[in-house]
Amino acid sequence: MDQKINRNEVEKRVRELNNLLKEYGHAYYVLDKPVVPDSVYDQHMQELLAIEAEHPDLIFPDSPSQRVGGEILSNFSKVVHEFPMLSLSNVFNEEDIRDFDRRVQAGAGHSITYICELKIDGLAVSLKYEKGNFIQGSTRGDGTIGEDITANLKTIHAIPLKLSEPITIEVRGEAYMPKKSFIKLNEMRDENGEEPFANPRNAAAGSLRQLDPKIAASRNLSVFIYGIGGDGSAYGQDSHSDSLDYLATLGFKTNTGSKRCSSIEEVIEYIESWQERRQDLDYEIDGIVIKVDGYEDQEQLGFTARSPRWATAYKFPAEEVHTKLLDIELSVGRTGVVTPTAILEPVRVAGTTVARASLHNEDLIREKDIRIGDAVIIRKAGILSRKSSVFSLNNGQEWKNLTKCPIIARYVIPSLSGLMEK
Repeated sequence: MDQKINRNEVEKRVRELNNLLKEYGHAYYVLDKPVVPDSVYDQHMQELLAIEAEHPDLIFPDSPSQRVGGEILSNFSKVVHEFPMLSLSNVFNEEDIRDFDRRVQAGAGHSITYICELKIDGLAVSLKYEKGNFIQGSTRGDGTIGEDITANLKTIHAIPLKLSEPITIEVRGEAYMPKKSFIKLNEMRDENGEEPFANPRNAAAGSLRQLDPKIAASRNLSVFIYGIGGDGSAYGQDSHSDSLDYLATLGFKTNTGSKRCSSIEEVIEYIESWQERRQDLDYEIDGIVIKVDGYEDQEQLGFTARSPRWATAYKFPAEEVHTKLLDIELSVGRTGVVTPTAILEPVRVAGTTVARASLHNEDLIREKDIRIGDAVIIRKAGILSRKSSVFSLNNGQEWKNLTKCPIIARYVIPSLSGLMEK
């Protein structure tokens, strides 16, 4: 009798710890609002692990302990998507955006409300839940067939292992690596003599395609859920924005940067605002997704063979490209002001070929120690209009493998001669 009472108490404590850790984890990883110090979370986790070690039969499938990574896999099995994961068409400038709007308005036959979302630069994934329990996660693959990466996705704390409702549902999202995690990972790889990842997207994709789930668990990945497989009408939702709210109530992490726009002018303003603010985010975005919000309108507009007619992705122009400073050209204005211009090895940035860029004034040249032959970065200024260019010098701090070219100074005046010649 005493053993039965003790067993009941242990099981009760396990369920209490499970619920507490899920509550703490949801607040920390999904809501970004920690409710307890890390030390409290760690203390409860250690207690749960100790009990589970003594009572393996009390390790529930949705236990927070199951995120540490399981057995090494031999390969990834294939998964056929019930609802194809179609790619989106792309637009690159304001004219393209307005053309998309005209096609949508004509197809729908009335004014349209859009919803705009940040385009997370990560790896598209599909998550399946049965009666509220996470049962399978897969990559996009070719859109029809993906790979089963359930074990790796379980290590992402932002993915709920059990939903707030016992429903069967498939959701779509973007797994990504936060900037801080990316920097830390590359520092570790550098210390170990390993090749660093080129960007957070490659790092996230590489982490989720590891056959050892413990590697994925160590990479501190996260995810944003952006939609329901098929659409949300089967779950009583009338629009994509309604579905995002519903997904949040189920326990999913959705992106709070989305916005409903009643006109294409609002869409353009939204794009411009995020072009300016994207560096403030703790994750990478490479554009904005523009969708028709209402499901009835989406159904009426339909699909092409490759993509929906009711959605498109505005791709941000390449922010920076690398090239070489060939020369510095000086021009004297009518007021006698000398304006320096960089002559560059021609390179494409933001959809145009750039061979010249403004250096603005002598103070900028002195401040950045700009010299002919330098390896440089150029940045295209302007958002949709792409009107102006800004020049900046890398200063050789990150490009250790680049050597300076021989310096040839064609234009020398007393105030700039010391800057243009080594």
